[in-house]
Amino acid sequence: MRYHTPSHRQEQARRMASRLARANSIVLTTHMNPDADGAGSAVALLVWLRDRGAEGWFVPPTPLPERYRFLLPEQDWHLSARSAAAARACAAADLVVVVDAGDLRRLGRVKPMVEGRPTVVIDHHTTPVRPIPGDRLVDTGACATAELVYDILMAAGARWTPAIDNALYTAIVDDTGSFAYSNVTPDTHLLAAELVQRGVDVVGIHRQLFESMDVRRLKLLRECLGELRAEDGLSWITVPDQAYRDLKATGDDLEGLVNYPRAIKGVEVAMLFRTTNEGATKVSFRSNGLVDVDGIARSFGGGGHAKAAGALVSRPLEEVRADVVNAARALVRE
Repeated sequence: MRYHTPSHRQEQARRMASRLARANSIVLTTHMNPDADGAGSAVALLVWLRDRGAEGWFVPPTPLPERYRFLLPEQDWHLSARSAAAARACAAADLVVVVDAGDLRRLGRVKPMVEGRPTVVIDHHTTPVRPIPGDRLVDTGACATAELVYDILMAAGARWTPAIDNALYTAIVDDTGSFAYSNVTPDTHLLAAELVQRGVDVVGIHRQLFESMDVRRLKLLRECLGELRAEDGLSWITVPDQAYRDLKATGDDLEGLVNYPRAIKGVEVAMLFRTTNEGATKVSFRSNGLVDVDGIARSFGGGGHAKAAGALVSRPLEEVRADVVNAARALVRE
């Protein structure tokens, strides 16, 4: 068996491939605090577009985590959103491609830089509160945005390269929890198998994602586990702000931390709370059971997936945590 684009999105993939192929100067971006799916999807498209002779740049709203930089064939293809070069690239772009994000609020400082530019959105999240204007290829049934990018590249007849394959495989492995989450389907494994057959560096990618941890991250984990709380069906961690600042930690150091309370036997909903540099409260949600955490996140102005979601609330952490825990408690006890 081989992977085939599902019939319900074949025409959308063809249209998106055609739209991208017509562009000559492209800026690709994703959500704040880029993850492997956002970075991998952007890099895969960027490699293809540059291979076709187009100009292209990856401009994420916040710094690209060090552990994803290996995906870039050339480091100067990535521009800091704070740089003059990024501003020039956005101003000159005849197409902006947003991957793994559909909500304007998730574009951060890139939002004013790309407003008014022709835009397309490629995403697998639920309907956003403030949709990004433009043509869309969105399917919440896809295991990752990278699956949709794979469909586009197949429709385009793209030349498969190691850089494209490694970027897509990295995105899929990370967004599916190494093929362990409920978003995994038979198609996920078929797609991954094709990438492996073409020579993806499975061992190297695993090492980059899961075995290249900074000591700072382990020290932060130690402090955070001291803040672990659990009750029937619920568990949460509050990131101690003083330790976060003392360790000079970044958002990337918190990647995957919510999976620790999630791993507790009997927990249906796990949460992670932290105060941002701007004084807002960021909440990450994970579900093990029947509770739809996208619904909880949306009630606090966020969103995501049924099993994984997030919200950014402009209120003090203690207030937000009390309200969120009460809301989650009510759903777990239904």
